Amino acid sequence: MTPDDIARQMTGILTTSDSDRTEAYLPSPMVQNHASFLHRQADGSLICAWFGGSLEGKSDISIYASVLVAGQNAWGAPQRLSSDPDHSEQNPVLFQAPDGRLLLFHTSQPSGNQDECRIRMSEISVDAEDPTRLRATEGRYLDLPRGSFVRAPVAIRADGTWLLPIFRCIPRPGQKWNGSHDTAAIGISEDGGATWRLEELSQSIGCVHMSPVALGDTTMAAFFRRRQADFVYRTESHDAGRTWSAPAPTDLPNNNSSIAAIALDDGRVAIICNPVNAAA
Repeated sequence: MTPDDIARQMTGILTTSDSDRTEAYLPSPMVQNHASFLHRQADGSLICAWFGGSLEGKSDISIYASVLVAGQNAWGAPQRLSSDPDHSEQNPVLFQAPDGRLLLFHTSQPSGNQDECRIRMSEISVDAEDPTRLRATEGRYLDLPRGSFVRAPVAIRADGTWLLPIFRCIPRPGQKWNGSHDTAAIGISEDGGATWRLEELSQSIGCVHMSPVALGDTTMAAFFRRRQADFVYRTESHDAGRTWSAPAPTDLPNNNSSIAAIALDDGRVAIICNPVNAAA
């Protein structure tokens, strides 16, 4: 399929493929569209957020979103949810807070300088007259170190603490950041997102896009994309996410592309990934 073929299909209309799969190419005004994030609303509607612009890392990159209203057969028009002309705004994460707020987390970096990135949080509201329309507050930067990046959903501990998966963009001394020494961390908020602190995961060089899942009352597992393009890595917590084991490789290949994990009702874990690696 050529780029022109794809562009012609970016209507947002749901279609059924030969494999009996329902799909749609979402409309977007941007040349590059990346890092999509799906969020299901309580009424069954879906919100898809992504970043778009001329090129990842450039200052014209902003957060966009589209809504598929429950029962409808087409996604709504794309809308811009961030607009800082001096920063590249990437990797949207949507989170329904226990108090009912719909929050948007995303990264914000000076053009090309991922190790100077900060995380921004804003509140999203749905238009009462048109449920395909969203509005975002200006928001604020979180009190977390520069070089912090997000990609995966927020998890909530049994005590109500928010766990925001993070990876740290770490440049080597005297060199420009290239991702090879990124590490995993968790942003922790015990007051509903008002304040945050960072906890690093030990022995996690190369582990990014931490995707946590709950496996029981106090047991959690998390899976990682790997900068070294070898395998998906896994860590475990047996105290509800307070401490984590050193990440270790699974037998699932990874080519340094993003992953997403979810716990199924029957106890299994489903992972979306590209199951190839640099050795393939």
